Amino acid sequence: MRVRLFVALLAVASLTGFAPVPKPRPAKGPDPKEIAKSMQGTWQVVGTERAGIKARLTSSPTRHIQITDNKWQNVYPNDAGGPGGLRVTSLSYNIILDTSKSPVTIDLQRPANNTVYMSGVVTVEGDTMKFCYILGSRLASGEGASRPMSFDPIPPGATLMTLKRVKP
Repeated sequence: MRVRLFVALLAVASLTGFAPVPKPRPAKGPDPKEIAKSMQGTWQVVGTERAGIKARLTSSPTRHIQITDNKWQNVYPNDAGGPGGLRVTSLSYNIILDTSKSPVTIDLQRPANNTVYMSGVVTVEGDTMKFCYILGSRLASGEGASRPMSFDPIPPGATLMTLKRVKP
């Protein structure tokens, strides 16, 4: 009886030596909970890409986005030389983030009627933000479009916007 037990234990111990090696963990990306904080500030649009068509933008002072709390606003140069050199337009959107997803999902909603204007994913790495989105009207129309869930490759009908933080 002892011999059988010893042989069984020896067999189990030798089999564990040949067990497959666990897969390495994927590289850890930015903490999704920190995305909302890192999005705060003024951003300049430096590039867009749509379904493989790159449209590199030059450094245009009119292509800025200002994010304050949960509000996304387009801002433009202030010819009157106001505070910060930028003026805020009346066009703004409420930002709805879902940080439980990876990458973080984002919806830009019109405040007047809570309809989704843009729906996509966002990431911030240092002073670079990437926003891959599809227009909400395409989602609502049932054209077969759905929220992008990656940045590469860019899904058909989606746009990837690259922004750089504007230093004060």
